[in-house]
Amino acid sequence: MLCEAKTKYISNMEIYTAPGKKLNDKVMSVLENNLGVHHHVYQDNLYNSVNLAENPLKHKITVCGKIRPNTGIMKVLEKQKAE
Repeated sequence: MLCEAKTKYISNMEIYTAPGKKLNDKVMSVLENNLGVHHHVYQDNLYNSVNLAENPLKHKITVCGKIRPNTGIMKVLEKQKAE
């Protein structure tokens, strides 16, 4: 569900049922009318991962939210620390 922060108006929504579209495709489908306009997306930790954040970032959408340790974030942080 994509909601406008000030008015709380639902601007786009899709129900995610695991079969069919991949989660990343589903998220990008919900965001499709807002690509390239520097919006901020806040996600639940169930849907937040490194892979899920990379695609919106390519379209100038920042992603924020809690992230579970088993989503690949530790590898990314270790790689950045080593550089």
